[in-house]
Amino acid sequence: MFKRLILVCIVLALSASAQFYPSNSRIASLAETFIIDDINDVLRYAAYMKNYEDDLQVTFTSPIIGIKAVGDKLRLGAIGNRGLMLSQQFTQNFYSIAIPFVNGEIPATPDISIRNQYIPHALLGVDAGILTLGFDVFFEYARSRYNQKDSLQETSASASIHNPGVLASALFGEDFQIAAKLGLAVPRISGKAESNNSTVEVESDKGIFLEFGGEAGIPVGSLKLSMGVDLILEKYAFEASRETPPAPKVTATTDEFTDTRTAIYAGVQGDVFTNGLWAAQYTLNLFRHTSEDEDNDAKACSSQVVHSFSVGLENGWDNLWIFDKVYARGGMKMDLRTSHYNDEVGRSETRTKDQTKFDELMPT
Repeated sequence: MFKRLILVCIVLALSASAQFYPSNSRIASLAETFIIDDINDVLRYAAYMKNYEDDLQVTFTSPIIGIKAVGDKLRLGAIGNRGLMLSQQFTQNFYSIAIPFVNGEIPATPDISIRNQYIPHALLGVDAGILTLGFDVFFEYARSRYNQKDSLQETSASASIHNPGVLASALFGEDFQIAAKLGLAVPRISGKAESNNSTVEVESDKGIFLEFGGEAGIPVGSLKLSMGVDLILEKYAFEASRETPPAPKVTATTDEFTDTRTAIYAGVQGDVFTNGLWAAQYTLNLFRHTSEDEDNDAKACSSQVVHSFSVGLENGWDNLWIFDKVYARGGMKMDLRTSHYNDEVGRSETRTKDQTKFDELMPT
């Protein structure tokens, strides 16, 4: 029975790839060189389910991916341990702003938190031959309630934060494959606290998540060239109102926040040894977080430019000792980071650029 064992390199790490998605153990050990062909591709484009059927990947501290073929044309799948879709790149982001806002305005409820939630995603793929469609459906959600009643007063309160969305993708071609995607989500908050003499409500004034992207893999002799781009936009603001009769309702709105994230990447992979591969990749990452206060004519912006260089090497051996397959893999990665800050108040403007930081060369 030992002949059916497969030994692989296990990497106890979970990190965000250059395209803002978690990586499985294989991609992480190859220094985040995600252009190689791997089931991890379905995290970026669900349409890549075309290349995988009846697969189950379970690794430590990284996404669990399962895909089942139903006939020749249909794929069903699920992703666990993926983490949240919305940006965690900046100190301030949708969740870091929304959660304290809800908890502060609706203090009666138990504090809600979604940061450490790993909510499963459902996958659907439809293979029509030269064209394959894929859908990644998710619903990030947290909710708490509170109710207290005595002879003098009754208080009821509830608070929730939710982000339903879908990431649709299309895959064209067979050997020469081109992928495209469009994602939409509607992150929202809501909360309400009622007592005998007052009502407090919070809600999203606006909230939207958009993602666009495309990539292509081009065979050139024994090599495969890959290139792609990812564009993500998040825009959100929140509103709170308080009513204590006979006084009129008072409403206040937060700043309007905008997050943008862009990745432009290119790389090459090829075969090496008898059963191995090598790969190299460059990625340009652009991150930008803006808060705008229209009432006071003020705007604050922080941005970061990150150049990522990575190389990876892998080799496999068949029928080694008691194992069907044994793989060894590793890589190296280095990032160059430059931060920019821009503050505007009325006609006054301040611009700051930090020195470029060269991260240490990291073996994986």
